[in-house]
Order: sequence, then C-alpha cells, then structure tokens
Amino acid sequence: MQQSMAAFGLCVLACAVLGAPGPEMAGRLPPVKELTLEQARQRVLEHQPAWAAAQWDVRAAAGRARQAAARPNPSLTLEAENFGGQGDFNGFDRAEYTAQIAQPLELGGKRAQRQRAATQDQRLADYDLEAQRLDWEAEATRRFVTVLHGQEQCALGGDFLILAEAFHNAVAARVRAGKVAPTEETKAEILLAQRKLLLDQAWQDLVRARSQLATLWGAATPDFERAAGTSPTPPPLPPLAAWLDRLPRNPDLSRWSAEIEQRRATLDLATAGRVPDLTVAGGVRHFSETDSQTLVVSVALPLPLFDRNQGRIQETQAGLAKAARLQRAAEISATTRLTETHQALVTMERKIAALKGEILPRAQTVFEAMMKGYQLGKFTYLEVLDAQRACFEARSEYLEALASYQQGRADLERLAGEPRQAGNGE
Repeated sequence: MQQSMAAFGLCVLACAVLGAPGPEMAGRLPPVKELTLEQARQRVLEHQPAWAAAQWDVRAAAGRARQAAARPNPSLTLEAENFGGQGDFNGFDRAEYTAQIAQPLELGGKRAQRQRAATQDQRLADYDLEAQRLDWEAEATRRFVTVLHGQEQCALGGDFLILAEAFHNAVAARVRAGKVAPTEETKAEILLAQRKLLLDQAWQDLVRARSQLATLWGAATPDFERAAGTSPTPPPLPPLAAWLDRLPRNPDLSRWSAEIEQRRATLDLATAGRVPDLTVAGGVRHFSETDSQTLVVSVALPLPLFDRNQGRIQETQAGLAKAARLQRAAEISATTRLTETHQALVTMERKIAALKGEILPRAQTVFEAMMKGYQLGKFTYLEVLDAQRACFEARSEYLEALASYQQGRADLERLAGEPRQAGNGE
C-alpha cells in the first residue's frame, strides 16, 4: 500500500511539474492557484490575439462610414494658351492664362445612399464582432469543462488505484493462507499495474487539457494550478420553446437585417448611379496683350448614352436576392442545430439521472459486497474483478456524461446568443 501511494504521489508531482507555470509567462498574467470559468473567459477576451485583431474590423468599418460621408474634392485647373508660336504669337506677349476651380456635384442622392450603406456595414461589423466574442467564450467554456473532467478522472483513477492495491493485499493474504492459487496474486499485480497506467494516462490528458485552455489567452504554459469547481448535477433544462424564443439574440441571425439593409442601400446607390454627376467650374482668364481679365464659367454633364450602370444594378439586385435566401438558410440551420442540441441534452439528462440514481449506487454496493465476500471465500477472483470493473466503468461513464452535458450546454447557450452565468464548475 505504501509503495502504491508513493507511486501515486510521484505521478501527481511529475504532472504538476509538467503543468507548472514557466518563465515565458513572467510579466504577462499573474498565475493563480484556482481558475474560475469567469476568469478563463475574461483572460480570453483580454489576451486572445485573434479576438484583439477582430476588434480592428469595427474601427475599419467606422473609417469607411466616415469616408462615405465625404464630399468630392474640388480641382484646380491652370491653363496657358497662345504662346511660343510663330509671328505675333512668339513669346508670351499675346498669351492667355486661365485659372479655374471645378466642383463635382453628386446628383441622384448618391452621397446619402453611400452613407446609408456604410452605416449598415458598420452594424455588420458590430454583429460579427459580437459573434466572435460568443465563439471565444463558448470555446473557453468547453476547454474549461475538459480540464474539470480531467481533474475528476484523475481523482477517480486515484481512488481505483487504492482499491486495486487493497484488492491485491487481500489476494496476497489468501495466497499466503493457502486458500487460493498463487496465480491469482499475479493477476492482482497485473490489475494494479493497469490501474497505474490508467492513472498516468489520465494525468497526461489533464496536462494536455490545461495547456489547451491556457493557449486561448496566449500562455506558453498553464498559469493556473487547477480549475475551480466540480461537474455539478445539471439543473432542469428549460423547454425547447424557451430556447427558440432566445434564438433571435444570436448575432449570426440578427446580423442579416443589417446585411439586407446594406444590400438595399447598395442597390439604391447603383440605381442613383444612372444619374450623371454635374461638374461646375469657374475661374479667371488673363489676356497678356491687353493686360485684362475676364470670368470663365463652365458646366460639364456626362451624357449617359452607353453606360447607364446597368451591370452594377443587376449585380446588386442579385446580391439582395441572395442575401434574403441566405438569411432564411441561416435561420433554418440555427433552428435545426438548436433543436438537435436540445434533444441531445434531454437524452443526456436522463442518462445522468439513471447513472446517479440507480446504476452507480447498485454498482458500488455490489462491488463492496463482493470484496467482503472474497475475503470470506464466498466469491472468486473473476467475480470480484467484474464487479470492480463495472463500478469503475459506471463512475467513469457518469463523469463522461456530465462533461458531455456541460459541453452541449455551452453549445446551446452559444446558439441562443448569450453565455451562461458562471457557477460552481460552470
């Protein structure tokens, strides 16, 4: 027993060293002993490079909206005529100089439609940023749950390593008493070695899960010792109708109103492009021969004989029709995914209830009875081994079901457009 516990302690120590915060994190984030789910989410939103990069898209959209409101710049034209020729026009004595300022005037409401499209483009950037925020929070929740599950699997493996050691001692005692063959002690030693391997694998899985969680906020090595909390028994799941009512909050869906409005504004802008813009110019002309000046005024109006923006209008009409179809497709997809996820969680709830209320207590009772009976010679080694395996598998399956439920709940909350509040292990 002492050797087994020593091996267990060395395993724990080795895994702790493997997962200890390294010098790479110095100056970035202070290491913590216990990391809560809310802290994990906050670290992701404050230090995830991809999330930080996504926020610049909103600033870029704001810049486009600002630029859309700008009016066309005027242009300055300088001309010189009637110089450098032959005869009377040799030199600059009879030269004429003209200076004009030309101002394009946008007609047909182009500027207003351009601003309208840019405003909707800015709304789209806000929706997309919100969707990414929910994605990162959901991913942080899933990885946090994986760490919790790994911790509980390690605890379970440690418990059954202790049981395997106790069973080995019981078998050895019966072998020494001559009540069973020495081969049974060999089998018990094999079982003990297998439990040690399972525990070692569980710890390696936990080390990997901790690293994968820490990488979300850019940590080279985990900067926390353990995830706070345990996998709780899930509370009653709200009915499907309640989740469907929350579905419009999903920014992946609500963005489509801005998308369609942006496409309409683009279509109106293309339609306005059929009206040619007017350019008004005015200036002064100087006559060198008489040293006099006159005013010059001009108006330029393109004649829309060949290009009436037909292709651009056709393109934007197709884009608007496509957006309407994509909106409907997104609604159907989100509704289907939410319904399937909810149904899977309902099934998982029943499984968890059955495991906790019936299977786990019975498996534990049978195993304890078998252990006592084996010491009294009432049961064989194989019968005790089967009971121990059934008990271990039931507890492991229960932990798997809890983790799967929490992962699914994170997916459901993401589809509903808002993360769940952090609680004990949530």
